[in-house]
Amino acid sequence: MSDPLEALRDIHLPDAISWWPLAWGYWVVMLLLLATGWFMWRRYRQYAVHRAAMKTLRELDRRYQSHGDSHRLAREINVLLKRTLLTLQPRTQVAKLAGDAWLDRLQSTGSGFSFSDAMREVLARDIYRQTAQLDACELVNECRRWIRALPRVKG
Repeated sequence: MSDPLEALRDIHLPDAISWWPLAWGYWVVMLLLLATGWFMWRRYRQYAVHRAAMKTLRELDRRYQSHGDSHRLAREINVLLKRTLLTLQPRTQVAKLAGDAWLDRLQSTGSGFSFSDAMREVLARDIYRQTAQLDACELVNECRRWIRALPRVKG
């Protein structure tokens, strides 16, 4: 008698599953990843002015720690504020401003932000006087708050 198992054929494995076409779930995941990447890239670009201004402010504060001249710091911060505002608004509206008009423009730019009376006096007048007393730490903190209150760049 013959062995009945010899009449059986070998097991045939099915063809390997193809990776293409992708299932709809993969397409959804890829679409979500692309949308998230695009959103993060736009957000990164919108806050580029903020990051640059904060970096410059940190550098000014670091330099102040070495030279200790608060009037120089106040003048440099005033220049930083002007440069930052020039990136956000038309040059014809910002470049000519000085004194109270300058401070009013600064305050109207930051959403819900207002300089203290002491800082208004420093930025409007005391940066031109050698005899005035300036609180450098408060000036840096007010500038930092103003930068954080800036609107993001459109586009």
